Amino acid sequence: MNDITINPTGIISNVLPISNKPSYLVVFEERGAKSSIVIKNFIAIDRPDTETAYVKVKGFYVDCTEEHVINNYNELLTTTSRDVIVEMMIPWVRVHKIRSLVFKAK
Repeated sequence: MNDITINPTGIISNVLPISNKPSYLVVFEERGAKSSIVIKNFIAIDRPDTETAYVKVKGFYVDCTEEHVINNYNELLTTTSRDVIVEMMIPWVRVHKIRSLVFKAK
């Protein structure tokens, strides 16, 4: 049983930038076949909306490592088709971390 909700966001222009808001990396687990757990990386194009039981995010999946996303998120944002953007609600118990891709600690 999958308790993650995914909805298409509607028609979005293929022209970047979508917004000037900071992007976030959301790392969460998803249950696969036979109850296997798969770690997924998701780039949120807006600030995640944190609710009591869920985190609501809009963005897209990436199939690369977390380090690659952190170092190349601007390129990922400009080369990813707007057709793959979805809105998701992820239960807090599945979220491993949410990290700002803009803020850099000195």
